[in-house]
Amino acid sequence: MIRVGQKVTRKDDYLWDGEGEIAPVFGEVYTVRDMFVDDDGIVCLQFHEIRNQPREYKDGFIECGFEADAFCPVVDCTTDISVFTKILDNARRKQPA
Repeated sequence: MIRVGQKVTRKDDYLWDGEGEIAPVFGEVYTVRDMFVDDDGIVCLQFHEIRNQPREYKDGFIECGFEADAFCPVVDCTTDISVFTKILDNARRKQPA
């Protein structure tokens, strides 16, 4: 589940068909600024890194949002290699000489 404040990236490089809006770029990372559900029941995201001018949509005069299903969370992996070094050292000590 995506939440406000979370970093996300586009799942694929589909062509955004907006009319003059700045769209998220495939491969870039964005921070979720806001979420809303549009009139069609689609969860939409807005990002700190992208600001579009509000305009008239069927939902009203709003800033566009981007379909949440098109994004996935960015996971920070900060595994320390020392964990693997300890496992290897223990395995070496247990081997007969």
